[in-house]
Amino acid sequence: MNTIYKYKITVDDYQTISMPIGTKVLSVQVQHGIPQIRALCNQNNLYEERKFRLSGTGHTIHENNLNFIGTFQLNNGGLVFHLFEILENK
Repeated sequence: MNTIYKYKITVDDYQTISMPIGTKVLSVQVQHGIPQIRALCNQNNLYEERKFRLSGTGHTIHENNLNFIGTFQLNNGGLVFHLFEILENK
């Protein structure tokens, strides 16, 4: 059965999050000052590691294999970040 879950993310350039296989990442939003990924997943599936790249506006991004998830703001708009999932090279 599919359910929408949230996964907290940190304000770091790179992070890995364990999610059920087949999870569809829907968005990134801030809740109570904490950035979180919202994802549609089946908690009964086996888990896999998913890699993400966070970049601030104006920062250089060297990777090409990225899927844009969304943009969020912290500190009343003083900090703007853009979240991407790093896709595996096939």
